[in-house]
Amino acid sequence: MSTELEQPFGRAAWRRSWSHTAFRWDLALTVLLLAIAVVVQARYLVWNEGRSGVVLPDPFLELFEPRDFSTLTFGIIWVAILAAAIRLAGHPHRLLRTFQTYAYLALLRVTLMYFAPLDPPATIIPLRDPLVELFSTGEAPLTRDLFFSGHTATLFLLVLVQPAGRLRFLLALAMVAVAALTVWQHTHYLVDVLVAPFLAYGCFRLAGLGRAPLGTDPQRT
Repeated sequence: MSTELEQPFGRAAWRRSWSHTAFRWDLALTVLLLAIAVVVQARYLVWNEGRSGVVLPDPFLELFEPRDFSTLTFGIIWVAILAAAIRLAGHPHRLLRTFQTYAYLALLRVTLMYFAPLDPPATIIPLRDPLVELFSTGEAPLTRDLFFSGHTATLFLLVLVQPAGRLRFLLALAMVAVAALTVWQHTHYLVDVLVAPFLAYGCFRLAGLGRAPLGTDPQRT
């Protein structure tokens, strides 16, 4: 019988999954796709900073003055990613689905930013990652990676792939908090964070085409 937690999980789940040639091929191709998507996105974001775009009218941002929540925002993001990664480490098929969905998300962001270039709000306070800045050489933070919010989409992806439980609820709260803080900081337009969960869900469903639903045992379906 299969359960929501996909028993067995942990090392037993990896041994069982790795014994199937289809899983090994799937994992290899997924890691390759993920690497390509991450490199393409990283290089595009640097190039995109030199483009000019449209400033969107956003009455919502006019309701409050921006504040710098960079440290709090990235603290939530990194803790959420770490907690999700620890939980997903014992669920090979959930982890595989996570990698596939993130690769689709990265490529979708590049595509949408290319065809819909935006300038940041005039009142933006750039979002700075304290962890990244420890190892950086003083590069200016990105300000034009706007539509759609990658942080919001990534956190919602982690909600979608998690087994049911308290962590899924906490990740949902983290997603809402990060979305709210980035808008408050005027790092994103409101539309950037509102559409992000829907696009993440679309990529999640795309990655699931032809696959057993999460929460089932793929080797028994």
